[in-house]
Amino acid sequence: MSNYLPTEQRRLAADHVPNQLVVAIPDKSLVLDRLKALRLDARVSKVSWGLGLALVEIENLDGRDFRDDIEATCRSPQLWWLPVPDPDPERTSQLDAVLFLIRWYFATRYGGWTPTLAKNYEMETVTGLPHIDGIAPHAAYYPEPADAALLRWAPQYLGRGVKVGIVDTPLYECRLLREHYVAPDRLPMRGYPTDGGLSQWAGHNDMCTGLIVQQAGGVEIFAEPVLRPETATTTSWHLAESMVALRDAGVSIINVSAGCSTRDGRAPLVLERAIDNLWPDVLIVASVGNHGNQPVPPFDPREPLGPTSPMWPAANPRVLSVGSYGVIDKRLCLAEFNPPVPWQTLVAKGVDVVSTYLESEVTIVHSAERVANGVRSTVSATTETFTGVARWSGSSFATATVTGAIAARMTGGASAQEALARLMVDAATGVDGIWTYDEATKWGCGPVSTE
Repeated sequence: MSNYLPTEQRRLAADHVPNQLVVAIPDKSLVLDRLKALRLDARVSKVSWGLGLALVEIENLDGRDFRDDIEATCRSPQLWWLPVPDPDPERTSQLDAVLFLIRWYFATRYGGWTPTLAKNYEMETVTGLPHIDGIAPHAAYYPEPADAALLRWAPQYLGRGVKVGIVDTPLYECRLLREHYVAPDRLPMRGYPTDGGLSQWAGHNDMCTGLIVQQAGGVEIFAEPVLRPETATTTSWHLAESMVALRDAGVSIINVSAGCSTRDGRAPLVLERAIDNLWPDVLIVASVGNHGNQPVPPFDPREPLGPTSPMWPAANPRVLSVGSYGVIDKRLCLAEFNPPVPWQTLVAKGVDVVSTYLESEVTIVHSAERVANGVRSTVSATTETFTGVARWSGSSFATATVTGAIAARMTGGASAQEALARLMVDAATGVDGIWTYDEATKWGCGPVSTE
């Protein structure tokens, strides 16, 4: 069994929906037949013709042991490019075993050909969740109340008529946004729940939308409430579907202050399909992540994220990837949490950013402490009252600033790609506080610190 994955790569997947597969529509019957041969009950729960993909749900996967099936492949022809997963179900997720068995079956019979199928990955905001200890020690780990006088609103002629899509948490009612938005009745805000209990993540979209409007006061916001307000998470399928829906609504730019990492470092299939569908007509602006100083926890075998891991969709070459910097003693420094990866193109302020936020009591859930035996302590929470403005840190907010700056440069009818070209010229000298990543690496200032 020499074709096993190395021990350090035998990680249980915590980054995907455990009983769902994403399959190319022409291949769905083949995959369903093969799942049936593996004694699994499966059905197609969704079909997206825009993505060309089907979502397959397996109903009796939990608790299945594919040890015998995997062992049987080791007595058959081997494929050097298809590593055999560890047969122990304690170290290999059931879905990883199923993916291997399906691919091996077809590849050994059809000259290496396999159906197009993949996992449905979990997406999360890249403001730190759940890697909040990647945030710089001095920065706003969690949203903190701030003064509205710190906000700087752009003229409403900038970006007038430009349609900007945001895939994020729901956009909640905010008086300041309504006052400074060019068409307040068309801003798709949601009322506050009567039972209260909003988490800090519920205001993530309000922060991002406020930053866009502070750059381009005349934009038309199309908000897709994709991320759950309690946790700021969703799936790659839901995110991709929403991105395609925004294209159909006529947006020119989509702000994606969210992302996911994968165990093998490859892009999720469904996000690649969405980008194929949108490019080059719609510009996607996405966060590079906050994991630059985030070590892989040795006690958690499910954690796929390291300090230079790709965050998707930002790592795709057709996506504009945005990182973060901070200001320390009047000096610009790349944020300590900014990952040192070559695919980021621009950086904007992502440390102690001030923008619009919720107008309510908010439950701030604090990061759990790690303990010596690898067990996390009980999560603590506090309640904070906000009046519509907050200070927060993360590449989510740098990304929203860049999205707004591009929209502002579309004033007068320029395309998103033409506006981006103008911004790239301006960013060489830091116009609007946005810099190219290449220039930022020359600042000669180390990571943001408290010293």
